[in-house]
Amino acid sequence: MKEVKAFLEDHQLEYEWHEHEAVHTVEQAKATRSAIKGLHCKNLFLRNQKGNRHFLAIFPADLPVDMKTLAPLLGIKRISFASAQRMEKYLKLSPGSVSVFGLLNDEQRAVELFVHKDILEADYVTFHPNDNRATVVLDAANFEKILRLLAYEVNVLHLN
Repeated sequence: MKEVKAFLEDHQLEYEWHEHEAVHTVEQAKATRSAIKGLHCKNLFLRNQKGNRHFLAIFPADLPVDMKTLAPLLGIKRISFASAQRMEKYLKLSPGSVSVFGLLNDEQRAVELFVHKDILEADYVTFHPNDNRATVVLDAANFEKILRLLAYEVNVLHLN
């Protein structure tokens, strides 16, 4: 959390910070998010069948995601969730804490970023700051700045 807060402060980004009980799933997060404005996001850390490509796919929290439909949108035939070990290796995170801020830890720049179109169109979005005991709220302009600062290609997902 400290690293994310430092990143936000160092780049003079505006944000809201909400601390709460740890949440590990979208279902658990529903209890905390009623008091927090914004489009709440779920972040999936995925891999291809061979395990030589890794993806961070960000969706609105309430959007059902079918992996068979998602795979071709990522340019592959089959996709699965990456293991906790892979998450640690590439993002230095544990399950339940993955977010766009995990890319700050991607030293190898091995992760491909995919963001659902609704997130890019939202007035406010929310993410865990690499720790599932807090939520950061960003307005559209500051989220866009973060994406530019991270310097990853943002692949837009059009999934209904």
